[in-house]
Parts: sequence; structure tokens; C-alpha cells
Amino acid sequence: MSKPFRLYRPQRGHWEDGSARYHQRWLSHKNRPEKTGGNFIPAVKVLKHLRSLAGVDAVSFHLEALLHALPDELFRGGPADYITAIVGHIAALPPERWYATDVRTPVGERAICRDTEWGRVSWLPDPGRTNRPRHRPADAARGRVAARGGGPPRAARSGG
Repeated sequence: MSKPFRLYRPQRGHWEDGSARYHQRWLSHKNRPEKTGGNFIPAVKVLKHLRSLAGVDAVSFHLEALLHALPDELFRGGPADYITAIVGHIAALPPERWYATDVRTPVGERAICRDTEWGRVSWLPDPGRTNRPRHRPADAARGRVAARGGGPPRAARSGG
């Protein structure tokens, strides 16, 4: 058994044991060709980028756990296929329903949809959030967000 490392939980005001090595092994296992075609880890990176682009209040660990809980078949195919499938699957349920599910960490030691973990307020829309760009993650996944500024990518703009 690997030696645990310590994580400080500010919401609880104390330190807990973490299991990063086991977490990483589960992520690598899900990334295997026979499970997700080797697309799990690339998809995690894309969703982390979309999270940052959209100003979503989610730490990397929670995104990894949420994506790990999704069905393997969503990750198959080319990037346009699996990104659309993943974003569509997540967007198919309202935040309140996702928050009510028992999404567990890849290691399985705890549920992430808890106020002490990934708080409910992070799942609900916040129209007053100022760090959110005007683009939605689904738009970015479909290539509707240009690298700089709004509108379609340069190749798609009229007059080139």
C-alpha cells in the first residue's frame, strides 16, 4: 500500500489522508484502449480547459472524478465525437440533479457532490459571476469560439 499524503480541508479545518497514487492508477485504467480508446485523459484535459474558459467553479480533482464516473462509451471516437458526447451527457441533466447523484472519487472513498467537497453553490447558475466569459463550454467544444475574441474562427469569417 502506498503511503498517503496529507490534504488540508479548509471547510473542515483539518488535515486528511489523500490517495493520489491510487487516484492516478484509476485514471490510467479508464484511459486504457479497451475502455475508452485512450481518450479519457485527453478528454479530461479538454474539459479542464473548457472549465477555465467558462469560469466554472470546479477544481481539477472534482472534474476528474465526475468524468471518471461517466460511461466509457462516451469517450470513444475522435475528439469531435467524444467531446460532444461528454458535454452533451453532462448538460442533459440540470445541476440540481447532478448534485443529487452519488458521484464518487475514482478510488471510491467519498462522494464529491457534498457541501464539504464540491459545494452545491458551484453547481448552480450564478448570473452575477463576473469572471464568466460570454461563451458557453458547449460552444467552445463545437469550435464556435475563436482563439481571441468572439465569433467564429478566422477561416469561417466572411472576407477572410
